[in-house]
Amino acid sequence: MKESTSENFDVAYWVNTYSDELYRYAYSKTGDRHTAEDLVQDAFLGALQSAKKGTVIKNQKSWLFSILRNKLVDYYRKLEREKKQTGNQYSEEEMNESAHFTGMGMWQKDLNNIPWSNTESLTTDQDFNAILDACLTELPAHYQMVVRLKIMENEKTDVICQDLEISNANLWQIIHRTKLRLRACLNKHWFQS
Repeated sequence: MKESTSENFDVAYWVNTYSDELYRYAYSKTGDRHTAEDLVQDAFLGALQSAKKGTVIKNQKSWLFSILRNKLVDYYRKLEREKKQTGNQYSEEEMNESAHFTGMGMWQKDLNNIPWSNTESLTTDQDFNAILDACLTELPAHYQMVVRLKIMENEKTDVICQDLEISNANLWQIIHRTKLRLRACLNKHWFQS
């Protein structure tokens, strides 16, 4: 087995040794197999392009992971820029406050009266988790990013805002709208069916 410190830039060694770990990390951050594969390939390409003869890399694994993390940040920033360029991507339902609130700012009664009983066992219910996963995949990409980073990865708010180049208020607005969408989806496909 080769040592982690090296002056040799053996791409085949990197791929054989680190690609599975890099892929798992990228997948945990994106939730998409194809995107994770592309990001890992970009990380190897970036590593190869930045490697210089005579440079000693003390820990190749850490070096490759730092390149991958930078590729992930670039990926999320690109998604956020594309979202801003296409304008308002909020659905008509989201923009229509009367769909959720009365004129006085109170929740619509029909939304509040849907019984969510027996929720203690839902985390282990495979059918419920399949529906929840389907509801999550129906969210817009930028909503999925925020849910994955904030709720699933427990990332700090300021780090998410910096990485996605959004304000703190915008982050919490996205989380609120995500909760509304997930609630409506779960009501429709689980609690009312």
